[in-house]
Amino acid sequence: MITSRLKRTGLLAGGPVLLGVLLGLVFETPAGWTQSPNVQSENVRVQTTSTILGVGIGTTLEEARARLGSLGTSGGRDTREGGRKEAWTLTGTDFATIALKTDNQGRVLWVSGFVRPGREIPFAQLGDLTLATLKAGQAIWNVPTPDGGYRLVAKGEADRARVVYLLSLATPKRE
Repeated sequence: MITSRLKRTGLLAGGPVLLGVLLGLVFETPAGWTQSPNVQSENVRVQTTSTILGVGIGTTLEEARARLGSLGTSGGRDTREGGRKEAWTLTGTDFATIALKTDNQGRVLWVSGFVRPGREIPFAQLGDLTLATLKAGQAIWNVPTPDGGYRLVAKGEADRARVVYLLSLATPKRE
């Protein structure tokens, strides 16, 4: 559970959607979701999903591989920035596919989960809808954390997610 005030902002364009399209991925659901840690701020309690099958913002690549390794197969490539992009095809989970990107220190910057058909996740199961930005077919939460926060995006028809994204909102460190 998270205690905080959430900002309402628009959709983040870019990376996860493009990677999913390029890799031809398809993902799946709630088994394996965990709740984000408690953060105290202004007595507002919000519960949102903070991981997909145990992989969240800041998880190391080694931790992600350990968690996903027994669930499926993967492929990936190094990025120009010194990080890595990987996609996992899964069996026996609500997610058909998971994709992730790490920074040059091996920490997850974003993770995308594609839900198996018929196992779509109700938006309300992912977070408090009164604190989300709602648009046709999507719900967006900005979740502050001590290390910069993350954005949770759920997309799908009839307020049921087919795709779920967790995206870091932390400002990258400049060297």
